[in-house]
Amino acid sequence: MTGRLFSKILFSFLLVLSIGTIALDFTVRSLAGQQMLTQAEQSLNEKTTLVAMEAAGGAAGNSGTFVRQVAQAAGTTVALFNAQGQLLATSNASGQTDATVQVDKGPALASVLAQKSQQESEVAGGRLYATARAGNGVVQLSSGLRGIQNVLNLLRSYVLLGFLIALVLGVVVAWFVARRVSRRAERVVAFANQLGGGNLSARMDAASLEAMPEIARTLNVTASRLERSFRGRESKQRELAALIDSMQEAVVAVDPEGLVSWSNAVMQQIAPGAVRKGRALVQTIRDPDVLACVEKALQERELRSGKARSVVQG
Repeated sequence: MTGRLFSKILFSFLLVLSIGTIALDFTVRSLAGQQMLTQAEQSLNEKTTLVAMEAAGGAAGNSGTFVRQVAQAAGTTVALFNAQGQLLATSNASGQTDATVQVDKGPALASVLAQKSQQESEVAGGRLYATARAGNGVVQLSSGLRGIQNVLNLLRSYVLLGFLIALVLGVVVAWFVARRVSRRAERVVAFANQLGGGNLSARMDAASLEAMPEIARTLNVTASRLERSFRGRESKQRELAALIDSMQEAVVAVDPEGLVSWSNAVMQQIAPGAVRKGRALVQTIRDPDVLACVEKALQERELRSGKARSVVQG
């Protein structure tokens, strides 16, 4: 019983824990990811504004040197475009200026070039780009989002670690609860077995069920009623037996299977030793009229009468 109960409790706990962990992971990653992306975008926009002001002030005379210095100082990738959108120079934080440096020529650049806005930012190809107008040209700063992804992965590992710790604790708690509940159930079963075995005086200690004393009280009330009922029936049966034994006529009781269940003293005197409880009536009384009368009474459940001509022991 403990094993089955433990499995059910553990399965329910695991189901709730899994749903809660998935919801927590999704919520934490969504909120934290959005918050970190917003902060990164705000920081990159501020850097882009400062670089655009420097470029507009004439600091970008040597475009290659300018973007390399800015990239190293800002720790980002910097690209410089002319008014027609042609790339003049680019450099990453390491000072690389070759074709491997990523630039974005998407909607943000087009919007700034068309002077629809002074500054735009967007995410493309796993990078965050900020593009701003700088005099007759355009500057663009970008940074990777790998740091944000690493933080999100770390948060997920913490959530999974919490899941494992909760699972271990859940196994222990489930086993403890299963043991306690199964012990209480075993006490109830033992009590029911006592009643089934005929011990109607058995009672259950309410303290043995701890948090469920009302169950013990209810079972005890039921047992008391059963005991009173059976005691009443036994008393009536004894009275009936005494009444029938006092009769001068022979009386024998037969169950629905045709087996003798009881006989009075007169019947025992007529057929001593032949009328036995649990023995077939046909083995005691051979009179066909009596046997036919008894059979019809059993089948039709009605009062029948007949005359016995002879009683022969089986």
